Parts: sequence; C-alpha cells; structure tokens
Amino acid sequence: MTSGKHIVKVKKNKLSSALCAMLAVCALSLSGCGTLEPSAQATSSQAFQHLSKSVDEYSELADKSSDEGRFNALILLARAQISAGDADAAQSTAATLRSEAKNSLQKDEVAIIDGLILSQLGNNVSASKALAKVNPSVMNENAARYYHLLNFKVNEKNYLKTKQERYLKSAFRSGRELAQLTSGKDRETVCRRTVALLESVGASKLGSMLSNTNDRIDRGYFEYALAETSASAEAKNLLAASFSQKYPDHPLNILVNADHSATGSADQDNSVKTSVTSETAAVTPVAADESKAVPVNAKGIINIAKDAKIAVLLPLSGRYAKSVGEPAKLGVLSALNNTKANYKVSFYDTAKSSIDSIVQNIKGNGTALIIGPLLKSDLNTLNASQCGIPVIALNTPENNRPDNEWYFDLGPDYEGVLAAAKIKADGFKKPLVIATQDRQSSRASNAFLKAFGPSAANCSVESGNAQTLGKCRIAGSDSVYLATSAPDAVIFKASLPATIKVYLTDQSYEGFNNSGQQLALKGAMLGEMPWLLSDSELKDSLMKAVPKADAQAQRVFSAGYDSILLASLMQELAKDNQDVLHGLTGDISLGSNGLIESAPLWVELGNVRN
Repeated sequence: MTSGKHIVKVKKNKLSSALCAMLAVCALSLSGCGTLEPSAQATSSQAFQHLSKSVDEYSELADKSSDEGRFNALILLARAQISAGDADAAQSTAATLRSEAKNSLQKDEVAIIDGLILSQLGNNVSASKALAKVNPSVMNENAARYYHLLNFKVNEKNYLKTKQERYLKSAFRSGRELAQLTSGKDRETVCRRTVALLESVGASKLGSMLSNTNDRIDRGYFEYALAETSASAEAKNLLAASFSQKYPDHPLNILVNADHSATGSADQDNSVKTSVTSETAAVTPVAADESKAVPVNAKGIINIAKDAKIAVLLPLSGRYAKSVGEPAKLGVLSALNNTKANYKVSFYDTAKSSIDSIVQNIKGNGTALIIGPLLKSDLNTLNASQCGIPVIALNTPENNRPDNEWYFDLGPDYEGVLAAAKIKADGFKKPLVIATQDRQSSRASNAFLKAFGPSAANCSVESGNAQTLGKCRIAGSDSVYLATSAPDAVIFKASLPATIKVYLTDQSYEGFNNSGQQLALKGAMLGEMPWLLSDSELKDSLMKAVPKADAQAQRVFSAGYDSILLASLMQELAKDNQDVLHGLTGDISLGSNGLIESAPLWVELGNVRN
C-alpha cells in the first residue's frame, strides 16, 4: 500500500447529528408515584408507575394482596427484581404472572415484563418480538406510556444495529404515541429522540418516507427531521418560521418553541443528555475525533441528474461472474429498487467486451456516470482511456486516477488501516499484529504497521499451528490484531491471554452467523460492514439469488448498493466534510485521493446478534 494512501478518521455525523445522543437511554418522569403500603392493594394503574419500594417490600405486598391486587403486585415485584439486576428471580416471577393471567390485557402486561427482561439480558431482537404481541391501545395511560417507552428503546437499539426497517417503524410508532402521552420536558425529550432516530435514516430515505405517506403527523415528523439533517441554518430557520403554521397541533412544536423562538436560529446542538434508569441498559457512544477533515477536490464531486444514464461495468460471465459480478449487479439493482431512483442503468459485461469498446459505446450515448469496473486490470484500462466520464469504481486504481473518479477499497490493506485507527482510538499504545504467511494476511498486517507507527510489533505465524505463537512478544503488548482467516482466528485467540484485548477485521468473519466461531472468539472486537453482522430482508434476498454468497460476495454487493446511494447524495455529502452517509459498507465519507472511506461497525463478539 502506498504510504499516505488512506486517511481514516472517526468523524462526527452531522447528517444524523443526534446519533450519539440516541445511544443514551432517557429517564422519563412519566407520572407521580403513589405510596404503596404492604397492606395495600396495587391497582393496574400503579403496576407501571415508578418503583418506590424494595424487592422485599414488593414481595410482601404480593403475598398479602387479594387475587385482584396480587397480579399487579407481581408486576411491581418483577420490575423491582429487574431493577436490582436479578434476572433469574424476575423470570420466575414472570412465569407466575403467565400462569395467573386471566385475560388478554393481563397477557399483554406479562409480555411487557418479558420484553423488559429480555432487553435487560441484551436480547433486544427477542424483546421486540415479545413487545410486538402487545395491544397498548386498551391499556391504562401509565401502562401505555411504559410500553411505548420500552418498545421505543428496544427497537431503536435494534434499528441502529441492523438498519432493518421493521425496527425503525416500530420505534417511530412508539415515539409518536409517547409524545402524545407526555407533556413538558418529558414530551421534549421524547420528541428529540424520535427526531434523532429519523435523522439516522438519512435524507434520501426520509424523502422517500415523506412522499409515501398522507398522514399529517407523520409528515410533520419527516419534514422536521429532513430540515434537521441539513447543515444549512437557512433551511432550519425556514422550518421554524413555517412549521407551527403548517402543523399547529403537532407535538414537535415543543421543539420549534424551545430551539428557535428565542433566537430565531437553529444553530444549536440538539443533543439529548439524559440519565439512565436502573431498569434499562445503556449503550456508551464512542467519542468523535474532532481532528481536521480531509479537503475534497471540488472538481471531483459527482453531480448527475435524477434520470441520468449510468453504465455499470462488471464481469457478468466467466470465472468471476458468480463470485463477484452477479452480487455487485444485485447490489445496484437492490439500491435502485429500495431508493426508487429514476436512473437509466445499463449493465456491460467486461468479460465479453473490452473496456475500450465499452468506453467508445458509452461516450456517445449520454452516459453521465460509470459504476465499476470491479477487476483492477479493467479499472487501469478505463483510466488509461481518459474517457472523462465520472466513475465510482469497485476496486483500487493503481495509477492515472482522474479527479472525478472515486473508489471503494475492499481489500485487506484497508482492513489493516481501519484496525490501526480503532486500536489507537481505544487508547492502546503497543499492539501486536499476528499474521499468517498468506497474501491477504500479510497485506493487512503491513498496512496496519504503516498506519499505526513504530510502536506496533509484528509476528508471523503458521496457519493452523498455535504452537508458533511461542515466538511472539505477547507479554510486552497491550492489544492484539489478528490479521488472519476466521478458522485461524479461533485457533490463535484460544492461546492468547484472556486479559489482552483482541481485534479482528473482515477476513476473520465469514459473512454469516456461526455461533460456534462467535463463542470461541467471544470478547474480541470485530470491525465489519454493518449489514453483514445481522440478518435482514435484503440479505435474505441476496442469499436466495446467490445461495453460496460468501463474505466477499456480500461485500461486493454492499459496494454496488452504496454506489447508487453515493451517486445521488455526493453533492450533499461534500457540502460538509464532517458528514457521513449511512451505507451497507459502513459510515461513508469522502476521503483523500478519491477514496470512499467506509468506517465499519465495531462489535464485541458474543453480542453481535441476539
């Protein structure tokens, strides 16, 4: 890798400016808390008020209650046990509740407790399934507020982790309902978090959501979030001036009044700084690096019409078709479908036609953008042709890159650089890189060493042979980057001290859920494209079309998909070089020398999926 080729930073996301705030968990003072004496009877309304007693006191209350009050007292007891961190006791109480539930309303209340326990245990996918069974519309106000707050938190976390639309819809629905059920500062907090969730979707998706609904309350949320994603103070001020007139009864007027009426300006940080309740688990956001941004060459910014012609150059026959060509094509088609883009896309098979002949064809037909090529030799030939058409390439150019060419780096070099950036950000000073002697592993290792600097050490080991770790200077290192395949990562991690932090990147993950490998690698930090770490409808569609789609195929699919997103949003992204675009490949930003930087999602294995 050429020195200085990759510049990787952790950037603050202004396209979804409240993302870090969303990861905090708010504590809402939902209602006053009535006093419950041990001899009293708990009502259904009190079952979901604030906890004011100890576990023992709620247990005594349940023992002394009549049949009518016992069920509500058991709900309070289960919540108190969860708050005290005793999940086993809470599950036992939930089982009792389940056996004593006499009607659909009580069964729904048990489902809320089940969802709360699952969420506390970190199993938010199952928690979401439990909460989806609940009908809050028939509940008293306290129970409905409690349900919507819990459902919002659970599905907000699921959406941020998986980007699956069903979680977004569920969280947004509860955020909207919760805003109607609260007032004052509680309503303001709920509205901020709901808008922050919508901001994380991105401007393109928000625009699509806005165009596909006639519901005035929903439209108000979408319009407000769209304005907030803009870096333009003018756009925010225009929103403030017109929102209350257009939506006089909308809950978000509380934000308009709080943020805009006093100063007439929306140039404020709307971060939500909130506390954590003992009944929920908080996720700690990673602090942003406020270092200087990479300047973007204005000549390189791609700006094409909404109905522009796009030529996609891929190997659609021959030896590379099934492994990378077809997955990349499916990625482009999926993005066109999901974003409802109006681009006129033509696919060209680089295995059947030469790059020179394809260039001659598209230069005369009004093509405004080229996506691809995918093979390095084809990309070098394209650049040598000097065709002048903007390019989003799916490989790294070696020379003669024009200003209007951008490229995804899907190779092991970039993995090594990303690992170095993450380990530095986590505060480690003396990492050890453990690599095997194959080409992929060596490239990732060398890139890591160049990016991190001289304090990093390197150790070459034999694939499949844990005994060769004996020559590595593990004792003098504070962290380890395993630049190996997934099977080798399992072998070598088992022989490392349990106290040392281990980092992995793409080549150590096979692109599908392997619970055995994840258990063996538990505790290691994995940096990977977000969508590879979870199941989704999009992933299911790829696996049906390409049943043997390995990790490489999935990554190429992601790059094809994100090429369409980037083509439509590059101009917006370039307005502020601190902005990022949420894509399948990661958080995308415009780097130096045409690199499309894709910051991965870092997860601790053992907690990748629920």
